[in-house]
Amino acid sequence: MRNAAAMRMTNAKGVLAFSTPGGFALKNGFCDVRAADGRRLVASRQPRRKNVEHCLQVKRLSPSAIEFRQSVQNIGHAPLHISALHIFDGVLELERAGWHVAHSEWFKRERCFDGFGFNTGHYYVRAQGLKATVGLSEDWPFPGLFFTHPEYGTVLMAVLSQERFKPCWSLWSSGRRTRVQAIEGFTGVDSVTLAPGDALHGEHWVLLSVAGGVEDALDAYYQLLRQRLDFAGARSILRRAVVWGTWNYNRRKRGFADVNHKMVVDNTRALRKLVSGKPRVVMIDDGYQQSRSEKLTMKGWFCSCLEIFHDDGQPPHDPKLFPKGMQGIAEAIRREGVMPALWATPRLRSDSTLARDRPEWLLQTENPAGFGPRSAYLDYSLPEVREFTRNAWRTIFQVWGFQGLKLDFWSLPFEVPQVRYRNPERTAVELRNLFLEDLRAIVPKDGFLLLCCVTNTGGNPFVGRYADAVRMGRDIGIGKFRNVWECASQLTMSAHFYRHDCLLGDADSIGWCPENPPGQNRLWATMAFLSGGMCEIGGDLTGLSPEARAMLRVISREHGPRLRTRNVIFDPGVGGLPASRIVLESDGAVYVGELNWSLLPREIRLAAPVRDLWSGKWLKDRHRIPPDDAIMYRQ
Repeated sequence: MRNAAAMRMTNAKGVLAFSTPGGFALKNGFCDVRAADGRRLVASRQPRRKNVEHCLQVKRLSPSAIEFRQSVQNIGHAPLHISALHIFDGVLELERAGWHVAHSEWFKRERCFDGFGFNTGHYYVRAQGLKATVGLSEDWPFPGLFFTHPEYGTVLMAVLSQERFKPCWSLWSSGRRTRVQAIEGFTGVDSVTLAPGDALHGEHWVLLSVAGGVEDALDAYYQLLRQRLDFAGARSILRRAVVWGTWNYNRRKRGFADVNHKMVVDNTRALRKLVSGKPRVVMIDDGYQQSRSEKLTMKGWFCSCLEIFHDDGQPPHDPKLFPKGMQGIAEAIRREGVMPALWATPRLRSDSTLARDRPEWLLQTENPAGFGPRSAYLDYSLPEVREFTRNAWRTIFQVWGFQGLKLDFWSLPFEVPQVRYRNPERTAVELRNLFLEDLRAIVPKDGFLLLCCVTNTGGNPFVGRYADAVRMGRDIGIGKFRNVWECASQLTMSAHFYRHDCLLGDADSIGWCPENPPGQNRLWATMAFLSGGMCEIGGDLTGLSPEARAMLRVISREHGPRLRTRNVIFDPGVGGLPASRIVLESDGAVYVGELNWSLLPREIRLAAPVRDLWSGKWLKDRHRIPPDDAIMYRQ
């Protein structure tokens, strides 16, 4: 990189400008608020006008980082309804060719209610000719926008908080000039209302510049976040524990949801024998709820859970599957020296007794079809719904005695722009934070909360204030190679946005699929083990083959607190999915995975002899990895 990362700033009469020595410049940036009546209120050095006080605060954090934030106070006598907030509305000018813009939404975007979602296989678009709006994808896009050049460094515009708004951007180009709008977006309500005398504070935004690439900008960003956020993952038991779950690699007759008391206890005992010297967790997934034994196959499968906590005269669990109840199975797991955890979701069936008894509790959407013919959610803006939901969590943790929770299909009520809350006092982000805060307050101090975003990307670090970990990819299922390839491709892209001492990434289960050649099982084990911040395994532990047992023993032995994952996706040259090389930095060791997704052998050159953790063999000089296989070693 030719230039240092220093950033210059000017703030004249409320007009912002930022520039770096590498030819990056944001100019003529206004900070403005749009009122619902059409007024545009622009921050300036004389902010008190039109019954509104609108201010912009700017603070230099370091020579290469600048923080800025807006605030609005209603000093009039009537309510002020705000329909839009722009923290920066100006021009991007780039002196040199070769600049690209990167955002996680350009790799993967979800629009459930608009009827589409897509993967592109890359993050980057050229700065010239750009026209795009990003930030409101329903799968938690990373809250930052990167401007990067291979010689002149990287600038990241991002937020350091997420209390009320989502960071969004609109960009459109003409020649070398690009208009940039950085927006404090909100959903769930039509406007944010300020009563007379009330004040609104925007999020803490940051512009930071580094002499390196996107990875270096991410490192600098997380350094700032660690100073401000108390990440639950930093002290989580999941950094050391090996978690076995009932869902993935479940080959039983009724499919993934085929669980019962005996199956869980047998595998708990097998986990205790397989894993030593580390905490162990057994996580019961979907399939324990009332009437689930009536489902003989996975055909027409639909998961829901919250309705089982509505008193309709039936037990919440299925007594045929768990005759000793959920408290009984939790106690049986704990007697084996293993931590019990449970799957749940706030989704409910639209034809459930709860939905029929409390139609006024149901979350509304702009689309009359709602969340589909079978699915419904409760409106968390209502105090009655909040208390009902908290009582469900109290049942799981305080009555049944589980210590961990895997929460699935929970994010739609807060991430889908088309939802409309009956009580308009809070935005979707505020309600999401309240929902997670309420839940975290009930999780035992020695327990954990694992989130599964409905589309499983989870690049947003701010939920790490409440959750230990979040799923970062797709379901591995029974581990057939098509699933492996798709999951590995997504992990290649998502792993960069995590730091394993903050919000832990869950790559999903590692297991043994007998339909795959051994090398393909090693490929997935290498990818999953090196990508995430926690370790999850699956399959019937009571009947492991010698090869499968040996692989899982390596996983459990090597697992420990991690720091970050790097792969080749941001490196210069031709990238590819899935990654062919992964580096995991952990406490006390650096692990390297060399993966071959090709139909031909892949030759690598080793700078020094290494010991392959899978085979136990020492490798040196030139080594050929067979097709669909991998090696993994400590560097």
